[in-house]
Amino acid sequence: PDDLMQRLLSAMVDHYLELRQPLTQVVRFLDLFAEKSAEGSGKEGARLLDEARASAARLEEMVDAVLRLARIESCAEKFAQVDLETLVARVAARLELQRAALDGRIEHAALPVVQGDAAQLELLFLNLLDNALKFHSADPPTIRIDAEEETDVWHIRVADNGAGIPAKDAERIFTLFQRLHTAS
Repeated sequence: PDDLMQRLLSAMVDHYLELRQPLTQVVRFLDLFAEKSAEGSGKEGARLLDEARASAARLEEMVDAVLRLARIESCAEKFAQVDLETLVARVAARLELQRAALDGRIEHAALPVVQGDAAQLELLFLNLLDNALKFHSADPPTIRIDAEEETDVWHIRVADNGAGIPAKDAERIFTLFQRLHTAS
């Protein structure tokens, strides 16, 4: 399975432009449609168009993330210093409207500078925090991030008061293209 995944990821790197071309065209057509129908589509049409554009942007992020993962897996990417304090602040800012609408809290202790791929770490924190906000309990979501150093390794913990993850599914959430909970 690991060898198969490695070959798949390598093929994706090789065919990255082929993967991006249809997506780029969808985004371009949505932009053209927005220009042509700006006057006649009304609020509902504009809302639907905005949702389609947001979905296309999210798909672009996912394709880019898979490419970055493939590069990391193939050791083509070199890690760099990543300030997690700055990165988490940037992610929290992106989620501010969602957090505020839920009256939630995102708190964090002092976070270290680590070696890693900044884009992948940002996507990781974005997914973790976004999921914690989406899958909250009846109470407003509370998310806490902290870090503990052990020898030459940092342990980063993200805890929330949400739905949680059953122990039997703990490994599954780190499998590519897997989803534990549905939107409902």
